[in-house]
Amino acid sequence: MPGSDDLGQWYKSIPPITRAWFTDSIIVPVAIALKLVDPFQLILYADPIIKQFQFVSFFELGTFKGKPADYIFCLIFLWICNIIVGLIISMPGLMDSMVMSVVYIWCQLNKETVMSFLFETQFKAMYMPWVIMLFYWIVEGSFRENLCGIIVGHLYFFLAFKYPQEFRGAQLLRTPRFLNGGNGLSQRTLAERYNISLGSVSNILKRKEEYLHDYETNQNQNVKRKFKSFDSVKLDQQVYEWFVHQRSKNIPISGTILQEKAREIAKLLGDNFDEFKASNGWLEKFRKRHNISHRVISGESSSVDVTSVNDWIQRLPNITEHYEAKNIFNCDKTGLFYKLLPDKSLTLDRESCKGRKKSKDRISILFCCNSTGEEKLKPLVIGIALFFKH
Repeated sequence: MPGSDDLGQWYKSIPPITRAWFTDSIIVPVAIALKLVDPFQLILYADPIIKQFQFVSFFELGTFKGKPADYIFCLIFLWICNIIVGLIISMPGLMDSMVMSVVYIWCQLNKETVMSFLFETQFKAMYMPWVIMLFYWIVEGSFRENLCGIIVGHLYFFLAFKYPQEFRGAQLLRTPRFLNGGNGLSQRTLAERYNISLGSVSNILKRKEEYLHDYETNQNQNVKRKFKSFDSVKLDQQVYEWFVHQRSKNIPISGTILQEKAREIAKLLGDNFDEFKASNGWLEKFRKRHNISHRVISGESSSVDVTSVNDWIQRLPNITEHYEAKNIFNCDKTGLFYKLLPDKSLTLDRESCKGRKKSKDRISILFCCNSTGEEKLKPLVIGIALFFKH
């Protein structure tokens, strides 16, 4: 048995909202058993609310780790919605519906978590609300309360998470500012957490409304304008197709060239792209989306005149039409600087990164194979001549 000190520490370690719910879940049943509280006062009826303005709320367990204000707002939203649904369909008991609302949200945010039910039956968390509803229907012959909870929970999940994240819509549900007063942390705690002075914390909190207003006015308008008047997917696709086409012709493409081409394509797409700048940030995200890296171009293909290449492409079929594919060979040469060390290295933070003179010793290698790739000739290696003739 743990000591009283251990129990006290454990109780204090519970997050404040969960601790309040835990305490109430013990006190309320005891108070009902001792007849200190009338249980019928905890049941929702339309007449007392409408005629006598009696309001009762039910709060169940749920965890928004580190976001108590968001959690409180979530519970308030679920509570109001469940009351509205309860009044509409004459559902006096809200306990099951409220619990199911919280369970549904958690399961949607943790879809891939493996859950266990009766007889160690395992399934993903996304199916848990439906399993519980089916269980209640089998045992009690009713699933109305649980279905209402699922509907209310899905409403919150869609408005708070799915719509703004997956559909790129506006953030329709926002935690009221008065609930976000430092998340209940003292100024000293905030100063230690963000490594700033107490004076800075005090000044920020005093000007909180001003900062929040600037953030919502500037950033939110930019995001809204970006998604509604700017079809980034269409532009991204056309720029990428152009890039792939140019690289298929071995034409070197720098970041500056890619940005300029993106601006050109944006102009062709219409007025919706007037604000598109093809900034360095856009370029970096474009490269990451398509796994484009910056490398040194090797070989001489990029130096070939484009006109000459086009003429040769037109003439080549006339030359090769009398030969089988296996008898058509192609060769190209390259150089190997066999004494050249890498120009990049792992270094210590305190170490100065100094290089040395690059070795120019090299050999030339000629590679040759047929067009089917079935026959590869031995590479021809040419080194430095022993004697130079003048």
